[in-house]
Amino acid sequence: MGTGRWLRPGGWMLVVVGAALLAAAVWAPGGEVGRETVGGQSMEPTFAHGQRVYTEAVDGPDVRRGDAVLFEGGDWLPEGHQDELLVKRVIALGGDTVSGGPGLPVTVNGKPLEEPYVKDGAPDTASGPYEITVPEGRMFLLGDNRGNSNDSRFQTAHDGGTKPVSAVRARVSADKPGSRDYSWAVIPAALIVLAGTGLLVTASRRARRAPGHAALR
Repeated sequence: MGTGRWLRPGGWMLVVVGAALLAAAVWAPGGEVGRETVGGQSMEPTFAHGQRVYTEAVDGPDVRRGDAVLFEGGDWLPEGHQDELLVKRVIALGGDTVSGGPGLPVTVNGKPLEEPYVKDGAPDTASGPYEITVPEGRMFLLGDNRGNSNDSRFQTAHDGGTKPVSAVRARVSADKPGSRDYSWAVIPAALIVLAGTGLLVTASRRARRAPGHAALR
């Protein structure tokens, strides 16, 4: 009798743990996820005009170098459109020194960036060489389509072409955030749930065979 006493509590424990892992695998993205439509060609070939992309809500401290971000355009846009959002790539953050110019690679802190996302590997089309040390709490942004992007290179009159990280509203991706990071856990979680269910079924069968139920047969 005592050998099977652990079956029912053990089964429920496995079912609960497996269900929790399954929920985490399916709904684990770090921030609120939405969808937006890209306007313009400044982020080609990464994002095409009219492409639907995923957006993951992030706060300023979570912005990383290399992120494609959705941010408030503000004084980069004509009057009457300053509340619109733009998509660019974060090249440098507070404390970094970024430089570049026509025919020059983009460098951050003296090291040339590897930029496989740049359209056709096109050279920089800035009007002249630039070197900017990004103030703390701000960021330097460029479009992946360097030949057709109104970005930090052309906004030096506005805080050296930098934007506050607090202007960021979301990180942008062609893939649903988190889906590739946690999908591996779906099968193990499902197996744990099945194992727990098996223990509960076994416990139920043993209970029906117990001597106290003989008169009901």
